[in-house]
Amino acid sequence: AIMSTLLGLKNAENLLDRLPKISIPTLVVWGNYDSVIPFRYAKIFVSSIKGCQFIEMDGCGHTPFAEDPQKFSEAVIEFLNN
Repeated sequence: AIMSTLLGLKNAENLLDRLPKISIPTLVVWGNYDSVIPFRYAKIFVSSIKGCQFIEMDGCGHTPFAEDPQKFSEAVIEFLNN
């Protein structure tokens, strides 16, 4: 699975070029201690998606859904209810 993912990323179109094409309501949840995709990139992602909502997960890394499932699920439920 890891090799398949890495090969897919290697041959994929630049993700940043694809973000502005997103036209549906979008919630970006990002852990501020993410070591896989550092938090400093969050602003680029969020500003590239029109109308994007953003939740910073304080004290979380790359998997905020596992690190703080209560806060994560509350944020997602609120987003879906709106």
